[in-house]
Amino acid sequence: MENNNKKEITLEAIAELIKAGNNETVKVLEAKIESAVDNLAIITNNNFVKLEADIKAVKSELDIVKSDLGVVKNDLDVVKSDVEEIKTNINKKVDVFTHKDLEFRVEKVEEKTGIAKLKAAIV
Repeated sequence: MENNNKKEITLEAIAELIKAGNNETVKVLEAKIESAVDNLAIITNNNFVKLEADIKAVKSELDIVKSDLGVVKNDLDVVKSDVEEIKTNINKKVDVFTHKDLEFRVEKVEEKTGIAKLKAAIV
């Protein structure tokens, strides 16, 4: 028996088959590309959300550091004031010591010169 159902294969038929196959391949590739782009967009968005959260955390910590720095600055001002007060008090103590020393010396000079007796007689 001969096969009468033979189709003639022409270059045009082959071109049509290739074209149809290419169209399907293009559609599949376009779908994969679109899916990959969507996935990339989701990943990028998630990374930006995470980055935003990290930046907010850093800003919060920076605000705490600024606040602590303000407290340290105030404490330093108090320490400077206390140091100045201590210096003033030390100078007063030195002045009192110097004054007492000079009084003692003057009394000795007055005793040696006899001025102390004159003072006592006047009073």
